[in-house]
This record gives sequence, C-alpha cells and structure tokens, in this order.
Amino acid sequence: MASEHRYYYYGSYNFVNEFGDHTVWNNQTGGARALLCLGYNGTNCTVTIPAGQAFHGSLTPYNSIKLVA
Repeated sequence: MASEHRYYYYGSYNFVNEFGDHTVWNNQTGGARALLCLGYNGTNCTVTIPAGQAFHGSLTPYNSIKLVA
C-alpha cells in the first residue's frame, strides 16, 4: 500500500479532508517525533508518535501534524 502523504521537513502541515481511521507512520530516525495536533498549524498537539512507531486511529479530531527533532 502506498503512502497517502509524505512530509520531508520539520514543521507543521495542515490536514485537508482527513476523517476516520488511518495509520500514521513516523519513519524518521533518532529522536525525531511526529505530533498530531487538534489545532491548525501545529497547535494543541495531544499525540506524540516516536521515531519508528505508528499511530492507528481516527484522524477526525486532528487538524494538523507537526514534525520536530
């Protein structure tokens, strides 16, 4: 299965029409993290996905993802 979205740089990315269950992989290495955020532009982040791990669940409440070192 091909990835729906790929992000290559640290920063925030807003979701558009992302609803229901998804699997979000953090394919970064080292201590890099992917954060799922309730607000736009990487605000109010409530889920941390460590490097090499995944989140599976509903993206309906989330409006952005933030990649951080």
